Amino acid sequence: MSGNLQYGTERNPIRLINDNSPRALFEVCPSLELAILEAVKGIDLGKVRGRDDVDLDMAYVLNLISNPNLDDKTVRLGCLLFSDHQYNFSDVIYDLTNNDEISCLDDVGEDGLICVGTPRNFSCLEMPLSSLSKKLAKHGIQMDRSEILRSMKILHEFYYITSTDICYENSYLSKSTGCVKLSDNTRLVNVHITTSMINKCISGKWPSETINVDDFIS
Repeated sequence: MSGNLQYGTERNPIRLINDNSPRALFEVCPSLELAILEAVKGIDLGKVRGRDDVDLDMAYVLNLISNPNLDDKTVRLGCLLFSDHQYNFSDVIYDLTNNDEISCLDDVGEDGLICVGTPRNFSCLEMPLSSLSKKLAKHGIQMDRSEILRSMKILHEFYYITSTDICYENSYLSKSTGCVKLSDNTRLVNVHITTSMINKCISGKWPSETINVDDFIS
């Protein structure tokens, strides 16, 4: 529990999940097994040959829409997250609280900013001004909190994004040994678009047989 200790600050920044950390759904794709680094428990997409007939500006979107295991709303959410990343040239923090919920975020960040990294090497990101569900609604995408959480978990486990829960347990001064993943308690999330998915098109390498994704996103 965080108590009264502030987190997401210069003194106690958020520790982000490693971009190359293991991903449950990605790792059950046979055509991508070369990218699985068993020894260090990670992913290196550089070991997989991508398509050379695709404009890299379209790689990320093609990687999304070519995966038969993503439903329409998850694809649309992934496109919006990617668009935000391209616009901001950085990670983005999103508010996942409900539309009608008053966010109690007094224990997070300082001066409208949230710090991520370490006390000696951190960057600051803007605190979100409105919930992600409201932002999606403005683009004609109707998703409630539970749907957003589920889709974000799927995108994370398929390696499209790296999502870090902005919570005390993931802060520098926390005594937690590992990173806490998104859960029903998540209020804020830092989203990083996986660089490898921007720089390489792997459409055609997703499993043709449908995966029960809910078995991998607990």
